[in-house]
Amino acid sequence: MHETRKPSYWAVLPAKVRYDNGLRPNAKLLYAEITALAGAQGYCWASNEHLARLFSITARTVSALLGTLAEKGYVGIEIVRDAKTNEVTERRIWIDTNPLAEEQTPMENIFHRGIEKNFVTPMEENFQENNRKNLSNTPLKSPQR
Repeated sequence: MHETRKPSYWAVLPAKVRYDNGLRPNAKLLYAEITALAGAQGYCWASNEHLARLFSITARTVSALLGTLAEKGYVGIEIVRDAKTNEVTERRIWIDTNPLAEEQTPMENIFHRGIEKNFVTPMEENFQENNRKNLSNTPLKSPQR
């Protein structure tokens, strides 16, 4: 099937997953691998056996780790079936698209409260209009030796 695809060279492990004490370390590593395998499709195509080979663990362990990630809402698992035979044709593991939904950073809290209208950055505060009157169209001179 898709097992010949290579993962990307980097993985994502959000703080919400990284510091979740209810996750085993291998679940966190598996989550990161899923993000690496998701690629352009937005989902991970790998089977439990493929993931087990990558980390030298059993497919049953992968299944348990995936179950924990799904229970906590970090991943969603979609089973694709053939319309005629109802046979499973593919499994897609989707990454949570908004890992900060329940746990926002302080800056996001500010913006979600509507304070952004009154928020002025130092750059905006110090910005002055361009004064085109002082500009000349005189070409630059070459340096003299």
